[in-house]
Amino acid sequence: MAADDGHWSSRYEFGKGYSGLSKWLIGQSRAADIVINVLLPFIYTWDKDNGRRELVEKALTVFRTYPAVETNTLERHMRAQFGLKSLQVNSAQRQQGLLHLYKKWCTQGRCKECEVAGIGKFQQPKTKYQTMRKDTINKNQVSSVERY
Repeated sequence: MAADDGHWSSRYEFGKGYSGLSKWLIGQSRAADIVINVLLPFIYTWDKDNGRRELVEKALTVFRTYPAVETNTLERHMRAQFGLKSLQVNSAQRQQGLLHLYKKWCTQGRCKECEVAGIGKFQQPKTKYQTMRKDTINKNQVSSVERY
């Protein structure tokens, strides 16, 4: 998190003191979003383009192990579509995977092409998954999300 220099921590309006403001310019949730959506992709791409394989691997390791960040509407929608519980989407990698599936398939009207289409809670089965039990489907769904 980024701390301010102290000036705004005691001011709400110019010339008037106010002690209720936080000493941090951004909160933990926003800092985590920046790490996942800006810093790690930048480090990965920059170091991959510059042949720094060790740092590429470190960025991937951090991404794979980073805990889930604050949930949003799209993630809740995708969890509902696939019948996933919030505990199954327990990492930033899985959250990003759901968002990727949404942007690549759902918003493009490409449901019939999607590998996981039809295995969700609200859709009729359309794929080879139709004969699988629900607990098996959830494991496969999570694996599919992690691939993206």
